[in-house]
Amino acid sequence: MNKYIYPFLFILFGFFADDIRREIIVIDWYPSDFPQNGLGFSFAEAEYPGGTEGVPVYYRSVVIPDKNHDFQFAIDNPMFMESENIGELTFAEDIPDRLAIDRRESWSGSGKIVQIQIPAVIRQDDKILLLKEFELKQMPVTLKSASASSYNWQNESVLKNGK
Repeated sequence: MNKYIYPFLFILFGFFADDIRREIIVIDWYPSDFPQNGLGFSFAEAEYPGGTEGVPVYYRSVVIPDKNHDFQFAIDNPMFMESENIGELTFAEDIPDRLAIDRRESWSGSGKIVQIQIPAVIRQDDKILLLKEFELKQMPVTLKSASASSYNWQNESVLKNGK
């Protein structure tokens, strides 16, 4: 029985390692009376890249320990709610008109750190829409090995000598 468990686990986790990960993110907006928040709403995980005011973003950080792997991210099925009590926004020109993922990478001792930011507020015509829920897809990508690409196959071949 024990001799079958290791191959089974190897096959099982081998398939799971390359699966697309999907996560449904729900943003719970609440009224904010913070003086510099011209939007009047915020959420618990909100980040403000422009300082204390501006467009709030959803922020996620992922550590990738293997240098031959990476992830691509995508947004599916976004749901919005229209904001009705918007006053005079000082950052109205910074509100994007569509959702997009802003990706930044850095390196640390544990591997590559990928940080993504998704704007939680968009503008559509004359309306301000607050992102309420979305599906975040994390798709694995295998990168080309640096050692294999630096190997010169023509110069190092035994067939070069014709033997």
